[in-house]
Amino acid sequence: MANTDHILTTFLTPQYHGQLILQGAPQTTFLKRIGGLNGGGAKIARGWTFAMNSHNALDASAQVSITEEGSITAPTPRAYDRAQDTQVCQIFQKGVGATYAAQSDLQKLSGIAITGPLESVNDPIASNLDMTLQQMAQDIEWCILNGKYQTAGNDTTAYQMRGIFSRTVQGGGAGVTITTHDVDCGGDALTTADFDALMLAMKETNPTPTNNLTIVGCYSAIKHLTDLYGIAPFAGPMNNIGTVSGAIDTIVTEAGRFPIMEVPQMATHVLGVVDFSKISMVFLPVPERNGRPGGYLFYEPLAKTGAVDLGQLYTQCSVDIGAEEFHGQLWNFT
Repeated sequence: MANTDHILTTFLTPQYHGQLILQGAPQTTFLKRIGGLNGGGAKIARGWTFAMNSHNALDASAQVSITEEGSITAPTPRAYDRAQDTQVCQIFQKGVGATYAAQSDLQKLSGIAITGPLESVNDPIASNLDMTLQQMAQDIEWCILNGKYQTAGNDTTAYQMRGIFSRTVQGGGAGVTITTHDVDCGGDALTTADFDALMLAMKETNPTPTNNLTIVGCYSAIKHLTDLYGIAPFAGPMNNIGTVSGAIDTIVTEAGRFPIMEVPQMATHVLGVVDFSKISMVFLPVPERNGRPGGYLFYEPLAKTGAVDLGQLYTQCSVDIGAEEFHGQLWNFT
């Protein structure tokens, strides 16, 4: 059967023998790494729009020529321009519900003979709430990675967060979050020269510490990279070649040692190089009031309309990456 927007009924929640197994279980590795939805290490927003940083830059180094006579008069002060990147919180809301009938008809299984003891039946409400929470987590991580930015000027326009690796905004147009260390691989196969170009930018063009960076990407994108660094002349003891698992979970280059983390929801043509110490979840908490729950993420029952139990999951959240200069990305490789 297909997933559908509908209150759970007897016929939409058939009981099956055995442990419930989620096919294609959500692999929200990035979301879990930055604290998940339980508020661990999260920041609190004071409004829908918040500042991720305040930054400026020095001029290029140069040798000055100041004579003794010239030093009598102090130079004109230099004004260093300041800039700020902003982000917005986004509403995530999902309904939960099941009819009385669906919660009552729990002993009718699929009718197929079974072996061994009968498993406990599933509570339709609890099962639906659990699945809905997993779906919400998966959706939130997808937006963190790929979301298209949109701010709101009225209550009929939705705030939508900037995805770290997104290249457009709502309605089209450029919306690249990581712009300073952004390497276009030209639509060709990934090469070590592409990775070297990114490292050169982070080391020399716009210097950024590279000793705390993690490479993130989906399996196929990571495989492109490890195929390059997992063979001679790049293979070595630090690259975990010949381990029991045979996996390459770290590569070592002239620029440093880079752990690798699989993030299934990233695009196949993107590899991120991120500093996780600069990335955190942000919540705009809902206040508790008149017996209504609140906080970062909560479930609450809704008003009854008949022989059905209804509720909703609700959160207002986003992601803060600090200054985008701390991160980099390779994109547009085949």
